[in-house]
Amino acid sequence: MPVAARSYGNSSTVGVKVFCPESVVWELFDLGWNHQDYAVVDRICTDDCRLHFGPIELLMRSPQAKAVPERWVSAFPDFRFELLDAIEHGDTVALRLSFHGTHLGTFQGYPATQRTMQATQMIFARIESGRVKELWEDYDALGIWQQLGRKLEP
Repeated sequence: MPVAARSYGNSSTVGVKVFCPESVVWELFDLGWNHQDYAVVDRICTDDCRLHFGPIELLMRSPQAKAVPERWVSAFPDFRFELLDAIEHGDTVALRLSFHGTHLGTFQGYPATQRTMQATQMIFARIESGRVKELWEDYDALGIWQQLGRKLEP
């Protein structure tokens, strides 16, 4: 059963719901990160949903994956995602997101700097039976560290 839908209609069809795959993926970020509803993963992702980020692969329902948004929000209490674009093609959804926050807590061992950061992120998701089956993500991690003032050596 789809977990997200978009309402369409005129006076004779008000309330008709049409399944909207990009809404499913956006809910994962909006509810899970913006509203800190970390249980959204269990509602939206399949049991074997995998997240790919560079060489890292995590099961979305694992404690390690569920801890990721908590660590970010702990370090950036005003962390916020914004949806910039959403495209659906077959069983794949692409989202272009922007996120920002103020570094007020320790992040990956780096103490708070009081600086703000902003980055864009690309998400590709595969949908199966109305749920997220697989995710690929990419964002400018180096740019974030530079905004926080951290000098990274090659």
